[in-house]
Amino acid sequence: MNSTAQLALYGALLAGFLLAALWRPPVSIAAILCIYGLKQWGQTSSAWLAAHGTFTNFAIGVIVLIALVVRAMRGKCVLCNVRGSTAAVIALYLYALLSLLWTPRPDLALDMWGAGAPYVVTAVLLAPLAVHDSEDLYRGYFALLIFGGVLVFALLLFAKWGDRGVLISGVGTDETNPLAIASLGGAVAGAAMFLRTRRFPVVSWILRLVLVAAALAVVVKTGSRGQLIATLGTLVLMLPVAFNLSQVRGLIPILIAVAVVGFAAQYAAQQYIRHDDDRWSQSDAASATSERWKMCQALLSHWAESPGTMLVGLGNSAALDPDVVGYYPHDVPIETLGEEGVLGLAIYLGINGLALSGLLKGLRATKHDPRLRGLLAVAGANYLFTLMTTLKEGNMVGSAEFFLAAILLARMPEMLSAKSSPVEAPAEEVPARAIPRFANMMR
Repeated sequence: MNSTAQLALYGALLAGFLLAALWRPPVSIAAILCIYGLKQWGQTSSAWLAAHGTFTNFAIGVIVLIALVVRAMRGKCVLCNVRGSTAAVIALYLYALLSLLWTPRPDLALDMWGAGAPYVVTAVLLAPLAVHDSEDLYRGYFALLIFGGVLVFALLLFAKWGDRGVLISGVGTDETNPLAIASLGGAVAGAAMFLRTRRFPVVSWILRLVLVAAALAVVVKTGSRGQLIATLGTLVLMLPVAFNLSQVRGLIPILIAVAVVGFAAQYAAQQYIRHDDDRWSQSDAASATSERWKMCQALLSHWAESPGTMLVGLGNSAALDPDVVGYYPHDVPIETLGEEGVLGLAIYLGINGLALSGLLKGLRATKHDPRLRGLLAVAGANYLFTLMTTLKEGNMVGSAEFFLAAILLARMPEMLSAKSSPVEAPAEEVPARAIPRFANMMR
């Protein structure tokens, strides 16, 4: 695919997000989950997009804002979607912002906040407002299947790849961030595995398994070990949520899914992992883990030096100080403890507690509805995938996708009770000799 066709696809996807958000505002959730993958595709198709890397970010941000305006114009209460999980995440960010008053290098911290603030505002504050009930969430994840699926196949089959990422247009051998592409693959794999469609269930299941295989191939091609482990782990952990283990009918799709995932992972490894690539060796993985742990230890040792800092932390982005670590430690919980102290970690753990509570309550609420169980499994997979990746990369300010996933999972019980199933409403009991009702006629 030449650069003109690549740029045309970028424009079509961006326009598609806009039109879909005008029609169904919850599509803005999919736009957020695809933002990094779309940005990478744009950078490989156009030198201008490569030089103006924030264009995609702001374009998606505008689409999210438009979606909320459309929702409000239709008489939907937007601010009513602010719940306890959102308040907890906002509280953590506000406390982290407050801690800049005592951070050792406020200049470095402000640079970090300047880069991460647009994502925080768009993904944490705005995007969840477009989702009120399970039908909204279903539409958001279904859009992820469509738009994310197109991006996965485009990146896998038509992008110009370097060593791990796609080559940036007009910049020689420079590559885009491989972790961003792998994260797109992980998000799409979870939605494709578990989200059941309204019509043609068998055909849909086959197509979705093909998309799962393609998403796994993209993850492997990027050489992202953590994302591969997180993707495989979440797919396996959410299988019992999506399918009923107590019935043979529930075991069959699980066996098929496990077989497809195993085959796809093995095939991708054979196709995309070079024999001389040390990244996949045990020694290289152990070395990377050891290096990250040293950074975590350095941060925690500074945190523990004073009883005062143990409670309130060293201050957000303190790890960036060369006298502390000189870089962020690639572990969000430990970073939160060191920089926001026990108070910040307590809020962080509370956010995760709300998310896990939402998963458990959602399991009880969807016990007899396989389609809603699939929707719950997608939300759970998105949360677990982003949680696992924050244990080996990134920083708290830049973990907007994780907090978005936690907010949505924590809200699952109320979204499930707000309306009946987004894909199949329960049959209404009709009294004997009553006039037949045709509920779907008015939809």
